[in-house]
Amino acid sequence: MKKFLAGVVIGAVATAILTPKTGREFQDELIDHVNKLQKKVKDFDVKECVSNIEITKEALQEKLEEAKKAIEDFDWHESKEKVGKKFDEVTERLNEIKVQLVVKEDEV
Repeated sequence: MKKFLAGVVIGAVATAILTPKTGREFQDELIDHVNKLQKKVKDFDVKECVSNIEITKEALQEKLEEAKKAIEDFDWHESKEKVGKKFDEVTERLNEIKVQLVVKEDEV
């Protein structure tokens, strides 16, 4: 939380300093940034934030369990066979295309 607030303050100050303005414009913009920061701090709901973290944590745990199950249930032998069949199909199709190209080349 402290790092977040420090980042917001540093960003606001850097933006205000690096942008060419009159003294009054600079002061007004700085006050505006401070007011926005105060509103963000005031509106920050720790309970809601913690709740969102818990929900995200639970969702990630569920996905992790799903991934573990998928890995445990994965049939390497069957997958190897399927990949081999697809490889053979692609190789066959590439050979057909190669023959067609040779025929077209002979026609030209």
